[in-house]
Amino acid sequence: MNRPPDWMAVTDTHGDLIDPDGRDAVLRFVDVHEPGVRIHMGDVWDLRALRKNASDEERAEGIRDDIEAGLKFLRAYRPTHLLLGNHDYRLWEKADRCADGTLRDHCRMLIEKIHEELEDIGTVLFPYDVEDGIFYYGDRKFIHGYCHNMHSAHKAGQCYGNVTMGHVHQFQRACPERDDNPEAWTCGHLLDAKRAKYARRRQGTLRWQQGFMYGWKDDNEHVSTYTVEPTGGRWFISEGFQ
Repeated sequence: MNRPPDWMAVTDTHGDLIDPDGRDAVLRFVDVHEPGVRIHMGDVWDLRALRKNASDEERAEGIRDDIEAGLKFLRAYRPTHLLLGNHDYRLWEKADRCADGTLRDHCRMLIEKIHEELEDIGTVLFPYDVEDGIFYYGDRKFIHGYCHNMHSAHKAGQCYGNVTMGHVHQFQRACPERDDNPEAWTCGHLLDAKRAKYARRRQGTLRWQQGFMYGWKDDNEHVSTYTVEPTGGRWFISEGFQ
């Protein structure tokens, strides 16, 4: 390709758990290549304090720093499209149904602030929903993701066809057995995994991979996909594409 990428996608930045090097790599990519379509596939925030089984330590942390860190990244990345993830949904869930009226009202105020910020950025927001939470781009669907295992790409492809998703914190590519020959991807994450204490006792965490995606959409609406991943702990951003 002799032109900058048409699109890029990041996912699972997790608010105040974002990895500084990964964040800087994404913003460098945006600065150098200026893709017109910038997607965030969800889990902008971690919101561990709102987990059903949150520890006393997590609840004591609150969510203020988490929310502010997520908004700071959104202001810098300026996504054109944002798909809410399961972690983000905790805030909406508490705002909709929470026995603690004070917490419910606080979550509602934070959601209003988020909507105002996204309107200022010019971001289209999609809910965390298996049908309505889909961004259609060319011949591809982008979702946050609704399954979480080593076969997630295959399962998502069986359901959605050509699809790219986050949620599983690793790269997978699958071509499910369908007559339309779809291609399904999952994308790496951008959080500092060492600081996600709730995940440190899960063996599946060892599968996690950092990274993000980019590509082009051709005249036939076909969307190509490439990955950016750290090598030896360092991020390398190409200055051009030939």
